Amino acid sequence: ELLSASVAFEGSPVAGSWSWKNGSPTHVIDSGSYAAVFTPEDQTNFTTAECMVKVTVEPRDISDAAVMLGSWLSYNGTEQTQRVSYVILEGYDDVTYTVKDNIITNAGEDYELTVTGTGDFTGSAKQRFTVGRAPLTITGVAIAPKSYDGSRSATVTGVTFDGLYNDDTVAYTVVSALYDSADADKASKVTGEIALAEGVINYKLEDGSFSADASIAEAASGVTTAPAKREGLIYTGKAQELIT
Repeated sequence: ELLSASVAFEGSPVAGSWSWKNGSPTHVIDSGSYAAVFTPEDQTNFTTAECMVKVTVEPRDISDAAVMLGSWLSYNGTEQTQRVSYVILEGYDDVTYTVKDNIITNAGEDYELTVTGTGDFTGSAKQRFTVGRAPLTITGVAIAPKSYDGSRSATVTGVTFDGLYNDDTVAYTVVSALYDSADADKASKVTGEIALAEGVINYKLEDGSFSADASIAEAASGVTTAPAKREGLIYTGKAQELIT
């Protein structure tokens, strides 16, 4: 669109209209000189006029654009790329851009990528994104052997998880671990709860409860040798000590 121009004859304006001779530029790369034609309303006394006009197409700033992200990411033990589906800029159908700071490995909620306009667009827009923690499930809990001590307390010596990637390991804490009975002849399992340690960033344990088969051994009596027999007892009519 030719915005404005005026034509005069001997100091007086000449009514008419302007048009581009061979079309006008639409893209930044098209900036240059273009032929403009003036067509007077009074074509009896005036002829059309042509001149060259230098035209510069300025790129549109995208700092106010909305950045729409692609599929949500979850930790999988490898480097991943947060995709951008498209950039919304009012009045424009096809915004061209590049993306940086969108290649991530670990889970987290504080990532931010930058979209920078290219071609007919300039400036940048930022968008925060999250890489979710991978879910774990408990597949086994090892319980230390125990002899009867009158309590239901149990000691967890190891936990196995399903859902770990590569050679990842996770630290955990034992929230609780109790036998179903304190008696050696009744105890058959241990139930309790496991929680991931505070420093674990890539995994989550939605259900930390567990149940593991385990028993309590009978406690030793404490007698290691039999008492010596007592000989030479003579009836006295009273109770006498049999063990010395």
